Amino acid sequence: MIGALTGRPLSWQPPELLLDVNGVAYEVLAPSTLHFHDDETVRLYTHLTVREDQMQLYGFRSLEERNVFRTLLRISGIGAKMGLAILSTWQVDELMQIIRQEDLKALTRIPGVGKKTAEKLLVELKHRFDSLAPVAGGGVAAGTATAHLELPNDAVSLARQALENLGYTPAEAGRLLDAVAEEGLETAELIRRALKQAQTR
Repeated sequence: MIGALTGRPLSWQPPELLLDVNGVAYEVLAPSTLHFHDDETVRLYTHLTVREDQMQLYGFRSLEERNVFRTLLRISGIGAKMGLAILSTWQVDELMQIIRQEDLKALTRIPGVGKKTAEKLLVELKHRFDSLAPVAGGGVAAGTATAHLELPNDAVSLARQALENLGYTPAEAGRLLDAVAEEGLETAELIRRALKQAQTR
């Protein structure tokens, strides 16, 4: 079992991260709120899913975030794709606050989450979150790093692709990005702003 990886990002096209670990490049799916310093050595806590025809690694900046992802996977009807979409929309503390406040409307803003699924999330997560053990030493929630990994590709195109991977239609992704795009913004920041914009609609 692979529990964590430490290496250098080679490319970051949310949610796909290519991480060089001592000369071996791992393909990892991570929340789009993940930010990096240029040439930073990154440590990700991983979760491995194994299917008959595929093995996939998911990576998270904190044990707390990985625990929440694993908690989401235990809920019937919530797969890895939706779990990643949830953690790409909110940081862990924001999600916990939404659950405690029973904010059904906020949950239905996640791509692919209707009212019935949102109600299930509220019921299932309310007691599961209470049982999550705190991470020793605190742990850093996703998105708390302040710098970004610069990409040679067009940031808006990459952000649009990431939003579509999270379940938005091309038209929806385009409208969200049109509302938040500013010159000089990088891909991860565009995605973060677009997801926040979606919550306000």
